[in-house]
Amino acid sequence: MSNNFKHLSALQKSAYILDRILAGKTTEQIVALCDGDKALVRGCIEFTRQIRWLKESDNEVIGSDVTDEGKAAIAKHLNAEKKM
Repeated sequence: MSNNFKHLSALQKSAYILDRILAGKTTEQIVALCDGDKALVRGCIEFTRQIRWLKESDNEVIGSDVTDEGKAAIAKHLNAEKKM
């Protein structure tokens, strides 16, 4: 996990997690990237489902679950973080 991750907004954290999903990371791998914060990762996944950045699924999230809106959010919010 980036040293700056803790300073990201909730939307940026969610975009970061979606980006890892697109990269083919499993939920457990993403948790490891986020200092083991399983609650944060699960919360961001649920949040992104509610705002339709991620498709509803009872299974492990995979890259194809990220919606076009989610992909746009990744580009918008992660690029905003890089400008900081």
